[in-house]
Amino acid sequence: MRLIIALVVLILIFGCVEQKTIPGTASERITNIQSQDLEGDGNFSYAIYDFAPVQISGTTLTSQRELFAIANKQYAYAKVKENISDEDYNKLQKVFQDFERQRTAAEFECSKSLGLQGVVCIDAPTCSRLCSGSTPSCKEMANNYEEALGNSIRDYVQVDNEIKSVSTDLSILVQTIQNGEQSRQYLEKAQTLAKDIAELNANPIYSGNEFGLCSSSDFGVPSLLQGAKALGNYSLAGTTYHYRVIITLKSNGGTGSLGGSQQGAQEVLGLNLYDKIAKALDAKGISSKSEIKTTTEGNDVVVRWSTKKPSKNYMLIYEFDSSQDPEKIANSMKSPSVEISTINASFVGALLLALNNLVKNYYIALGLTIGLLMIFLLFVYAIATIVISIVGEKSRGGNASAGIRKALAKANSKWFGDFGIGILFLIIGFALSSFWVEQPTSPPGINEIPTFLLSNSTATVPVILALAGIVMLYMSLENFVKITVSQKMYGSVIRQEKDKFVSKAEALKEKINELKKLVETDRLDNFDVSREYDIVASVSVDKISEMAKSPNPRTNLMIEQEFARVENAIISLNERKKTADEKWPEWKVVLGKMLQERNEVFADSLLSIPSSLRLWALERYAKEGGEALTVERNVLKKKPLTPDKVLEEMIEAELIRGAVVLKNEKLFASKFADGSGTVVSALTLKLRSYAQSLARNIGEGNTSGFAAIGEKVVTLYIKGKNTEAVLFIVKDKYREAVEKWKLKSAVFEG
Repeated sequence: MRLIIALVVLILIFGCVEQKTIPGTASERITNIQSQDLEGDGNFSYAIYDFAPVQISGTTLTSQRELFAIANKQYAYAKVKENISDEDYNKLQKVFQDFERQRTAAEFECSKSLGLQGVVCIDAPTCSRLCSGSTPSCKEMANNYEEALGNSIRDYVQVDNEIKSVSTDLSILVQTIQNGEQSRQYLEKAQTLAKDIAELNANPIYSGNEFGLCSSSDFGVPSLLQGAKALGNYSLAGTTYHYRVIITLKSNGGTGSLGGSQQGAQEVLGLNLYDKIAKALDAKGISSKSEIKTTTEGNDVVVRWSTKKPSKNYMLIYEFDSSQDPEKIANSMKSPSVEISTINASFVGALLLALNNLVKNYYIALGLTIGLLMIFLLFVYAIATIVISIVGEKSRGGNASAGIRKALAKANSKWFGDFGIGILFLIIGFALSSFWVEQPTSPPGINEIPTFLLSNSTATVPVILALAGIVMLYMSLENFVKITVSQKMYGSVIRQEKDKFVSKAEALKEKINELKKLVETDRLDNFDVSREYDIVASVSVDKISEMAKSPNPRTNLMIEQEFARVENAIISLNERKKTADEKWPEWKVVLGKMLQERNEVFADSLLSIPSSLRLWALERYAKEGGEALTVERNVLKKKPLTPDKVLEEMIEAELIRGAVVLKNEKLFASKFADGSGTVVSALTLKLRSYAQSLARNIGEGNTSGFAAIGEKVVTLYIKGKNTEAVLFIVKDKYREAVEKWKLKSAVFEG
């Protein structure tokens, strides 16, 4: 339902918005003046000036002004009584009680009218909402002037609270008054009450032409002030004025309807209002609870108010202070200038009338009217799409023909189904509007359609069906025309492009399969293929096959993008593999040195190798290094050494010809390059025994080692903590073999 209303507003606004500027005319005419003198000094406490309505030329709006003047009187005290007699005291008591009774009754009645009994009104929206819920008349006011009404009620609440506060102070004073100072306080507060009550009566909710929710009342303050004269004499010393200006703009009819004027309605969408005050009037502190701006133009101060709110009624309230006489202010007022944005729906009204006369069904006519206007928008959009496509193609060096073909290629090939659905919608809509919904006896005007539909929600169904049906018929026809024109003008070109598209799709499938094989092969070698694997996983061959069945600019672009992505991945992977193979000899040397120094190498420490290839390098080095190396997580490690492994490595490195190791007086390990070494081991044990005896005989005690140097081999006896070893070292590598043994001997000690 909201959708149809939004569409109505959109269609009304499209092409139908008019901007009118109506300058202000001559001075406005005062029709009535109300005033009241609460203090009884011969000068009014407040005055209200009503002005004659002014028709805003060329519109259905009238402007009407009200001017409120609240006197701010200053008093001089000639004499104040120092001693209060019982008679004066009793008189004060009586008049104050009468005042309180009248004030309380007036406050009760006004609060009841405003919906404020038992609740708190803290801001303008809340005040307006409370009042709207209290009476039908206030609800209508809130609908027309929500902001102005809420602000006026809020002002009333503030002044009423001030009156209550001063009344409380007076109730205390009247009980305790004894001297001149207290008498002066009583007089000043009584005059403050008079000023506040004048302010209250000059509020639009009391005296405004549009509101008037509360009855004007003096609250009995004249009697209160008359009784206060018993406390002293005072005279008026001077007066300034606080002015409140109210400008109301409201519609005076002329809305038009389907069966009425063919000119249709003019509903205000928003306006700018300009009100002028002569600078000579010395207006100070111009302010408003609405958003206004003040500027100076020549000899005038201009108050500008802007609103974008569509409405039939507007109200601006602004205020200022001045010492100028109210009559001079009132007589200087001129009607404001207005800039108005309006809807001129004459064409829409005429179209709706013609269709209603044709189909004899208001709801179908309304749906067709909105649909035809939407079709116009769609047609303009289609033309604009073709123009933009031509301009875009030419900017890329192409021609107009290619641009037209590109725009026509966006047609929906399933146009026949849309055509059938459109016909079905129209039939159902016509049936529902004929048998389910009652036709309006008096068709609403264009401006009244949204309200009418809101109050008759069932009527929106046939309207929507008629709208959707006619739009779908147009779209099916548009697609049919595009396809027909495209086939006749560009059929051969389209077929060639389709063949090219299919070939490209097949080539993409081959590239995907090629990338898959590379990923699988390199993954087995622990080569980093994570990026390429993600691409393989994201591009489905089945999806490519589906896209190949429906060539269009979108799928063609997707195929091109995926092909480039997969091809770049293959090139990147091959280049990385080639770089790795070329650099491997260099990286192998680096790894060997690091492993020799640390016995383990972390991947993060291989700064000369790209991060994506470090794990691969560790795995390859371990693989080529045989069983002595292993990779655990991101670390290359040597496998744990055994005594036999140490002897075997030294023999393979041609550092020793063989060795015999004793541990705790027993044979622990022996290994020789030639044969099992059993005989040599036995001879070694005898040699060890003879050497120890010899050492004792020559007074050396237990020896820790000795060496026997031969022509090619050096026999070295070394004693460790728990071990004794006889090494048969290749003479040319004696120093290197001894150093190696010192590094590895811990294996035998453990």
